[in-house]
Amino acid sequence: MPRISVIIPTRERCGTLKYALKSVTAVDDDALEILVSDNASRDETRDVVEAANDPRIRYVNTGERMGMSQNWEFALSRASGDWVGFIGDDDAILPGGIARLRQVMSDGRSDAVRMASCHYDWPSARNMQAGSLIVPVEKSLRLLRTKPELAKVLEARSVYSSLPGLYHGRFAKRSLIEAARAPNGRFFNSQIPDIYSAIILALKSERYVASDMPVAIHGLSASSTGLSFLDHGTENERNNLAHMFVQESHVPLHAKLAVTDQANQIKTFHLLVIDAMLQAQDAHDDLPALDPLRLLQGGIIAAKDAPWVSDWARRFAAANGIPIGTIDDGMWRLRARHFLWKLGLFLNNTDWNSVRAPRLRLANVAVAARVAERVWQAAPSPTANRVMNVGRRLRERLGAIS
Repeated sequence: MPRISVIIPTRERCGTLKYALKSVTAVDDDALEILVSDNASRDETRDVVEAANDPRIRYVNTGERMGMSQNWEFALSRASGDWVGFIGDDDAILPGGIARLRQVMSDGRSDAVRMASCHYDWPSARNMQAGSLIVPVEKSLRLLRTKPELAKVLEARSVYSSLPGLYHGRFAKRSLIEAARAPNGRFFNSQIPDIYSAIILALKSERYVASDMPVAIHGLSASSTGLSFLDHGTENERNNLAHMFVQESHVPLHAKLAVTDQANQIKTFHLLVIDAMLQAQDAHDDLPALDPLRLLQGGIIAAKDAPWVSDWARRFAAANGIPIGTIDDGMWRLRARHFLWKLGLFLNNTDWNSVRAPRLRLANVAVAARVAERVWQAAPSPTANRVMNVGRRLRERLGAIS
């Protein structure tokens, strides 16, 4: 049986880590490694790990403060699994998630697997009394070619989380990870390791298996790094977290990304996708040449009408040798494709293909993982669930009108 490593990078978030560990240790799988990589925490992180008291847990400590990509690299180099994936310290693994992952892995058609994930808002994320949970109920399985899927992402008609990667239910075989290491010895070569893993594995593989069966829960807590960049909730706390992340990163944004206002522009995650593409190109000599115009056009579409997009486009064009007069070439076609993708998202709305679990008792992500497993197991067929959710939304609208 292949050994699977679930890596949990963490730093001074022992309050959420406790429940992330509780969810993973509830998984019945003897060939599972749970690797906690402590980024020199000064809280009770080690005590929380020891209290979990599970022989499958391995604790490692960086010994000094590192940026996020450095911590992920440190952890990856110490994992022993044949397959590897990461979750955050406010995320979870569903009780039956690893069994479903093994089911998909046994297919043997690819060295990368992208499973679905549930979404859980911790009470602290939205100042709620109880957390909220969304569970996908689709059960499809597809073998996808990476290059066409990557093209969709670059043209802003898909999202990077649809690609193979190493986060939130995405796992890769160690042989593929090693093949994707750069000559500098590093696997992660940009600020955001989640995004970079998706880009480099898409560039280095031919196909991947995409399953809609959930393995993990993507948790959003008050201390989530992503939330800090989006400026939700308490501004000072969020901004401090985002500022600390930027200051500690050992990988600056690529010069050719031409970002001058990082605090605002990196809220558009598509720019970080472009950055990952540029960083990968620099780190690897065997990748096909980039089309900077294609990157620019995708960035413009993804940014929509952000006030900084025109100035950024001019700077990006200058930094990448793109004649200003060519920026609009073929844009109508890309905008049409983007519109059709958005229309498809609306028609295939997440609310229609998911179950919103009741908020009662969802005080932490470990409880949410148990509830999510029961909800997924008991959910009606996707078609029946879609009909039920459409009916629910109509009742809500009619109730609001009356």
